[in-house]
Amino acid sequence: TRGNGLVRLDPGAWSTLDEGAGLKGKIVFGFAESATALYVVTADEGLNRIGERGGIESVPLPSGSAITLHASNGDLWIGTTQGMVYRLRGKDFQAFGPQEGLPSFPVRDIRAVPGEKGQPPTLWAASFGGGLLRWEGGRWLRLGKEEGIPDEQIKRLCVSRWSPSPRLYVGTPTGLFLVERRNGAWVPRPGPQV
Repeated sequence: TRGNGLVRLDPGAWSTLDEGAGLKGKIVFGFAESATALYVVTADEGLNRIGERGGIESVPLPSGSAITLHASNGDLWIGTTQGMVYRLRGKDFQAFGPQEGLPSFPVRDIRAVPGEKGQPPTLWAASFGGGLLRWEGGRWLRLGKEEGIPDEQIKRLCVSRWSPSPRLYVGTPTGLFLVERRNGAWVPRPGPQV
């Protein structure tokens, strides 16, 4: 929301989790559910954890301001305005930055594309100015214009499970494109430009 906290549908009625209920921050950027909690990113205060019993606590990041998050395989992945990605496993943070291949641009979105035939999911990050990033072997591998990415200002990612094999749709200020597996490799395919 833009200033009203997190809105949810309780049995039979809408309710709001806001600062009065203990949520740190008014503007909600996003949320993700782990096995034990709901995590909420807000513009003002960063990361909030809502436990199974409804208690809300602030989760301070080691540094940076969170703008997106995604839960995958028991881990919570958090993108920041400073171009860092954090992995929260249990209560332990692991930081990823330039040493692991991240460019110094905001990480606007993170998504996991399901693996094929028993393979683990592939984690992707949207870097606004740094291209599309794929997590592989403990590093972030960059796909940019050299690899056929039409615009390196990536804003949003969406996973489609409707096609025979999962696809990653990528939104930029100039249009939409997708990345799909072909013969074991990830290949960008341009879409409509605006």
